[in-house]
Amino acid sequence: MPIRITPDQVRALSLAKQYLSERARGSDVVAIVRQIGPLRAKPAVTPYLALWTRMESMERQDLIWALYRERSLVRLSSADAHLYVVPTDDMAAYRQVSKSLGDSDVGGYLAYLVSLSAAQEGLEPLSLDEIIPRVLEVISTRGACTVEELAEWLPVLDRQLSFGADENSTTGRFRLGTRLIPALCAQGLLVPAEPRGSWKSERDTYATLGTWLPDVHIDDLDPREALARVLLDYISAYGPVTIGDMVHWLSGARRHQVVAALMALERSLARVEVLGTRGEAWVLRSDLDLLSSLPSAERFVRLLPAGDGTLMALRDASRFLPPEHRDRVYDWAGDSLGTVMVDGLIKGLWWPQSRGDRLIVRLFEPVDPEAMALTGEEARALGRFLEGQAVDIEIGMEGEDLNGEPLLPISLQEPFGV
Repeated sequence: MPIRITPDQVRALSLAKQYLSERARGSDVVAIVRQIGPLRAKPAVTPYLALWTRMESMERQDLIWALYRERSLVRLSSADAHLYVVPTDDMAAYRQVSKSLGDSDVGGYLAYLVSLSAAQEGLEPLSLDEIIPRVLEVISTRGACTVEELAEWLPVLDRQLSFGADENSTTGRFRLGTRLIPALCAQGLLVPAEPRGSWKSERDTYATLGTWLPDVHIDDLDPREALARVLLDYISAYGPVTIGDMVHWLSGARRHQVVAALMALERSLARVEVLGTRGEAWVLRSDLDLLSSLPSAERFVRLLPAGDGTLMALRDASRFLPPEHRDRVYDWAGDSLGTVMVDGLIKGLWWPQSRGDRLIVRLFEPVDPEAMALTGEEARALGRFLEGQAVDIEIGMEGEDLNGEPLLPISLQEPFGV
């Protein structure tokens, strides 16, 4: 018989496990990433923002050190072309799951690149069986390289390909290397290394997995064990979650695969029923006591980055997002925009303007004076973190135009100077 719990209990547990409530803020970047699950890592500023809003005092160097010096964290490419930050000692499990669920997607995409080349007149046939070993050879010899640096040694990576009806159009054209190298990361042959430039830079370098992380051995882990492990981490981060949530989060998984993994985890999990919803959900058995002992509500404001897991990892994010605001929060691709969380609920959007020297905050509905003041404090602190100095802050209601400029929320695609 499932244990009955209230939506308020679910929200309080989620806020605590996600380091979002005031008492739950963390101090160690690796511990936070391990608990809250993979962090979106593209654009480059996104994981810094996700950690900043969850920490008492976030220094950019904390994440740089963990990623590129200590290498206790690693950036992981997925088959759907996203980039995530995960703990290095969990990389084999995530990669094995991605491999078992998405290998055909990556292989199909590589075949698609070959077909695009073959369809365009004047180009020599493209042989990835020859190109990929050469890519690995160059990187193994020279060390981590950008796509541009690789193309100096392998000019074929500069080959211009196009998709769509008009091969002469500049829209829909891309260089082979910009698509091939990330695909090799998704296959586990390469790994994103330290970018060239500042912490905001998108100029990634790429290293071989064996060179960058010599102690990681992906094929040593059984795929079923890997799936159970990542699902346990997911339930720890976001539970209570339904089977539908798990299938949504894993993307390529089938329901029967999730059910089989849950059976293997049965001793660690408890079934619950959230009042007002249909069906059962799963939570860590060790979190049951926490559900009934969480402190009463507290006042806080958080500015979440675009693509934050609180709005992306759940099929239904209504524990944080009132249904009437859903269409305001997600873009055409289904990714969440930068959001304003007030006392655990999404109440508005935020975005940078004028290359990041101004932050715009627009609320969906009026809030009390204390919440408004907390929003201003959080926005000013975020501006200082991003730019190292005070930035202009504009806070208002949705639709207000305080300076006569377009107020179009963006999803942080190159929002700040590099």
